[in-house]
Amino acid sequence: MKKLLVIMMMALVLASCSSTKDSAKAQLQRQVDSVAHLKALQAVEQGYFVIQATTVTNSYGGILTGVDRNANFLLLQHDRSMFQIAALRADPGLNGLGGITLEGEVRQVDIDRSENPQDDVMVRYMMVGSRVNATVFITLHKNSDMASVMVTPTMGSGNISFRGRLIPYRNSGISINP
Repeated sequence: MKKLLVIMMMALVLASCSSTKDSAKAQLQRQVDSVAHLKALQAVEQGYFVIQATTVTNSYGGILTGVDRNANFLLLQHDRSMFQIAALRADPGLNGLGGITLEGEVRQVDIDRSENPQDDVMVRYMMVGSRVNATVFITLHKNSDMASVMVTPTMGSGNISFRGRLIPYRNSGISINP
């Protein structure tokens, strides 16, 4: 009986140590996510960022396979924007990567954020160029640097949505030129 009691006490102590360790790890992850969210929010407010896609969905709900975050992105550099979707498949497509690349001028930027800096932030802007006239909707998710993007053409149908990390990106050596 004493042996059983000792074993149960040891199990209880080990379980409490394990949950404390998990709790500390979760607390640290929340802090890291919070800092990433604040950096992403600052990049949105400054107008210099890139969102690298991890998943891409077409207007019919189909998920694009072969998503490479370096080839599937939305880049914003103050008053210019570039949107690229590339499947990296055998069909070279319009941009040579099996997809499309659209670039244009940024107009009518609207950033909607609540009083709490940790809540979702909504961004909307028009992207106008020689081959594109679309509205871009971005949702920067709370307590994270993850964002959802939907690009909707002004005329016609067929929006494209994707999800990925919003990363501050200010590189004077790279500029978007039509």
